Amino acid sequence: MNNGTLPIGLGNPEKVDHISLFENVKNPTKWIYNVYDVLSVNTDVQIEEWQHIFFSILIWMTISYLVAYLTAILIATIMLRKHPFVVCIVLPMSLMCVVGPVTMGAVTSASIAFALSSANKPVNPAYCLVLGVIQTFFHILISFSRILATL
Repeated sequence: MNNGTLPIGLGNPEKVDHISLFENVKNPTKWIYNVYDVLSVNTDVQIEEWQHIFFSILIWMTISYLVAYLTAILIATIMLRKHPFVVCIVLPMSLMCVVGPVTMGAVTSASIAFALSSANKPVNPAYCLVLGVIQTFFHILISFSRILATL
């Protein structure tokens, strides 16, 4: 205040190039990416780089995918416990716990991360959580609808 300048917002507005719905966050200190902040859904953290957004979405997609498929494997094992071919059902489902996130999960997470990073706006880990769960939901929905079409 001694040099005759006013704080931002009091007669000295910041130059705005565009209108955006995202929060304009400018951190003076650089945040170091770590998985703990993503898994604990730390809302004080903003993720800006493409590979970090991609990895955060992929982590949450993998976790929600594992929860859904392990639940299905548990139900199938309990329901078919006396069937002689229970292994033929459980083994392919267990394999899908790895194949799904590695193939389509990685491709869709990369495309979503590219779209978000090209907007040059930081992303919250909670947003990555929602995107990962939505990916899993649509993957299961499409897989189930394709099975129903063959019946």
